[in-house]
Amino acid sequence: MKKAIFGTFFICVFLLVGCGDLDDNLPETKYSITYSGNGNSSGYVPIDSNQYLPGSEAIVLGKGSIERIGFNFLNWNTNQQGTGTSYGSGDIIVISNSNITLYAIWDELPKYTVTFETYGGSSVESISNIITGLKINIPATPAKQNFSFEGWYIDEEFTVEWNFQNDIVDKDLTLYAKWISTLYPYEVTNISGYRVGLYLFVSWTNPTDDNFSHVRVILAGFEWAESSGMMDQEPGITSYSAADFAGTEYVIIKSVGKDGSVSEGIIFYF
Repeated sequence: MKKAIFGTFFICVFLLVGCGDLDDNLPETKYSITYSGNGNSSGYVPIDSNQYLPGSEAIVLGKGSIERIGFNFLNWNTNQQGTGTSYGSGDIIVISNSNITLYAIWDELPKYTVTFETYGGSSVESISNIITGLKINIPATPAKQNFSFEGWYIDEEFTVEWNFQNDIVDKDLTLYAKWISTLYPYEVTNISGYRVGLYLFVSWTNPTDDNFSHVRVILAGFEWAESSGMMDQEPGITSYSAADFAGTEYVIIKSVGKDGSVSEGIIFYF
């Protein structure tokens, strides 16, 4: 009976000791770090192929090649909405008892609108939601009777033309259409003038187009009139002078064609 009891006790002790040894030999669980592009439109996230023991440290990787149209990459975060812990490239992250996913956090870039002033030409639709730093496509060419479209400019004085191949949008802006009259190849040029007491003097150079007939001088305030305040100069005449009791501010000099058509004209201020 004693032998039986001793044998049973020995077996139990052996099993207990043996079970403890088996637990000690089990491999420790390791964990991984996964990177998520979180809405990226191109590129690939970095891949960390390492397996980490709890309590060990890992180096956070860079953004890889991921990009997102209209956004800048900010950092990685343990929460998809960015409300967790943030990490940048090269930061140290301590591994806990679970796998870790780091999400790309994006900062939306400003967006702008380009409008087009056609100065009486056909309307051109504005372009909205342009991401800062991007170029825009050439819009539809506007049309205007008796005028040729010469391009889009960034200023109303038409000193700088917008270059659609190179220029980028970094703010809201208006582009201005430049027009050239097609009634004649040339408008009057070299306009000059001065005032002496009650007298006005103005001179110009006539257009050289074969269809040109003569020049019409219109005093300020008489744009609406057919005759009053208007002086049709005979072909070849290139000057005008008159007594000015009304304190005329400017004159408009227009080219008249042989067919009777009249150009937009050029304003000269005294």
